[in-house]
Amino acid sequence: MKPNKTNQRDYCERLLSTDKLWKKILNVQYPYRHAIKKMKLGNTIDIGCGVGRALGWLNRNSIGVDHNPMSVGICKSRNLKAYTIESFHEATRSDEIKEKSFDNLLLAHVLEHLEPKEQIEIIASYIPYLKKNGGVFIITPQEVGYASDDTHVTFTDFARIREVLNELNLEVNTQKSFPFPRVLGKVFKYNEFHTYAIIKS
Repeated sequence: MKPNKTNQRDYCERLLSTDKLWKKILNVQYPYRHAIKKMKLGNTIDIGCGVGRALGWLNRNSIGVDHNPMSVGICKSRNLKAYTIESFHEATRSDEIKEKSFDNLLLAHVLEHLEPKEQIEIIASYIPYLKKNGGVFIITPQEVGYASDDTHVTFTDFARIREVLNELNLEVNTQKSFPFPRVLGKVFKYNEFHTYAIIKS
């Protein structure tokens, strides 16, 4: 098992380093931002929110959770509502965060950092905070993107995602390759698996 490096300062700094000026000028994040906004996820828990990129694209009542305290601090400096895992649980105990109060969970580039058992456990731990008809939106990298990061430990394609969802009594609603067809996942670093699942009735 690889040690998880995503809770360290240098990983957070690496996330920040991707926000380069030329990328902002060319608006390279537009397709990804549009894809998340198009989902209309409502009040969402962004699990593994990092420095808040996706969290900033969500409904203003959404929250982020991350195990990296520096990442959470950066989210807060950007006026985003974010918690460490510890402070999230404190908020649930104080009733600041209530069960069955969120429309969706978002896991964007999270599951590939986890061992198979951990993938199931992390989603399961947040399902109680979903409303009755809630859903889970999962984004994971395809081949080139997966190979580009040494903190990735489990290649999580559509088949693996279905295995995880079956364990959690979640039903696949949609699965698609984004932004390009699946065949480009072996040559384009930023091609992703997008899966949306709902709680089985």
